[in-house]
Amino acid sequence: MKYGILVNPVAGNLSLEKKQRVVEDFAQALSSDCIIEGWDTASPAELHACAKQLAQEVDVLIVAGGDGTMNDVINSVGCDTLLSYLPLGTGNIWRNTLGLPRKPEEVADTITRGSVRTLDLVLVEGSRLEKAVVASIGLEGEVLLRRQQYISEGISGFWAYALALGTIILGGYGRANATITIDGRETEVENLTSLIVAKTPYYGFGMKVIPRAKTDDGFLHVLTVNTGRLGVLCAIATSFLGGNRVGDYTAATHISVTLEAPLCLQVDGDLRETRSEYTFEILPAALSVVC
Repeated sequence: MKYGILVNPVAGNLSLEKKQRVVEDFAQALSSDCIIEGWDTASPAELHACAKQLAQEVDVLIVAGGDGTMNDVINSVGCDTLLSYLPLGTGNIWRNTLGLPRKPEEVADTITRGSVRTLDLVLVEGSRLEKAVVASIGLEGEVLLRRQQYISEGISGFWAYALALGTIILGGYGRANATITIDGRETEVENLTSLIVAKTPYYGFGMKVIPRAKTDDGFLHVLTVNTGRLGVLCAIATSFLGGNRVGDYTAATHISVTLEAPLCLQVDGDLRETRSEYTFEILPAALSVVC
């Protein structure tokens, strides 16, 4: 089995020197027949091009980065590309989704001994089409926007997210009346705080936001939240304590959303845009991973 490791040099909080040591040790534990690329990429476009090229040269392409890097690669390579993952990011949605251990050498062992799993994905349509494991409209996008501000001020990791979340909840966040059509059934939701569409139970930092979500059942897992601050705080607390208990859950294959006021979209932990209309569709068996 020939492995290729695609490294995002700017993902996560590790210094470049430490990241190089982690990746080199991981590669040594993985296989002697291993290619490492990506260190010299300086833009998303270069990372996409590197992913496409490396995917053609190896049997398994291992993404070494964060959730956003995994999203970039999924949207860069063909659906026939066999992927795996070395977590080097902050939120680690994909590490929890795939059940990967924390130590890189244990991840290498998991990959070499692992089997192929076929997962569904979410097709997200805003101003463009992209594949994802989780997307949401509303509160989470505002938190990510504020988090970027804290990162620019030198605060990183969990604390940047926690400060952003606290600031948004205490200072107020955007809400909008929404018309949500789920598999042809139209529902009016007043003061929508968040609409989450996922193929995984997890958000970043191990939060279990949609406990009933499954990766391979052919359905989108949808959570609609229109509570105030107290409800949001309860959702956060229960998500860290075994599974969120706030919001209305359903499973579906197609969702369209029309908002009276624009709300932010986040995809796989990254901020995308602010619009008034979005659609989501299930992509069954769209991703093959080794884990």
